[in-house]
Amino acid sequence: NLVFSATGAKLFARAAGGGVSSFPLPNSPRAGVGPPRWYDPAPHELPVAVGVSRKRILMATARDGALILHDLHRSGGGLVSARYEPSPQRPGFLDADPGSPPPLQPVLTAGRRLWVRDASGRLFRLIDPPAFQVPGELRPLTTATAAAVTAGVLQLVEPAAEDHPARIVRVVGDGEPEIVAEIRGSGRRAFFGFGGLAVEHEREGTWQLFDGSGSDCFLTPFTGTQVVGVGQDLQQRSGPGLLLLDADWRTLVLAGRGWTRKVATAAAEIEHVSVHHASPRFAYATVAGEITVGSFHHENPLFRLLPEDTP
Repeated sequence: NLVFSATGAKLFARAAGGGVSSFPLPNSPRAGVGPPRWYDPAPHELPVAVGVSRKRILMATARDGALILHDLHRSGGGLVSARYEPSPQRPGFLDADPGSPPPLQPVLTAGRRLWVRDASGRLFRLIDPPAFQVPGELRPLTTATAAAVTAGVLQLVEPAAEDHPARIVRVVGDGEPEIVAEIRGSGRRAFFGFGGLAVEHEREGTWQLFDGSGSDCFLTPFTGTQVVGVGQDLQQRSGPGLLLLDADWRTLVLAGRGWTRKVATAAAEIEHVSVHHASPRFAYATVAGEITVGSFHHENPLFRLLPEDTP
């Protein structure tokens, strides 16, 4: 699967030979772009999360309930690795199964604060070690079906549990989680994307969309389509829409209240889609190995990588 960096300037994907590939992205379809880079600081270990912080690449692997964070210079040198372990009686990070790897997750960053989700959806904060060669703390925060950092604030969707309904939660600085809104339904499927948040109400067959102002509406996807994200067309003033994968598995459609717009048609069936939470960029990968990055603001793709060019 595909993961955008926090600013949307890079796209990451697991590499076929191990590690991750990083693709720099242009600002427009006519702008130039640098070559992709390959990072594999822990050979034979499956990357579980990747991101960028303070102009350095962060890649995480998991081992025996602990998380190992590899801090690399973007040029590939200057590796620093740190181990983060859970406190006694606290849950550990779920190890990834190489035979059935979970989706690659983003390393969420806000200043020096870092969070990573494991394959079960449990969200951990990484507390730096107090001294050199001493493990840091892997502190469980909650379970989240979707999470993003916007303007330095961590926002997430907690699924319903026995003691509370599904809800939108935010974490400001080092504070405790604050409940922003409660949601009907289980909250087990949700997407942060450009212009807002979409949460599925599976019993009703609808999705609830929240925009940046706190307003919300309900949309029902077209029959035969699959919701793969949320985005916004700035020419439409009715708020964000659902990004839908059509029944042909090749066409992406953005659909809002009273409007629809086809945003991409792939040459082969699409198997992965990612939408950046803070910009109009989206990316998809096909079963043929093609990776394409588009924008809700442009008709032509920003970036396209064919299978023979993939590192």
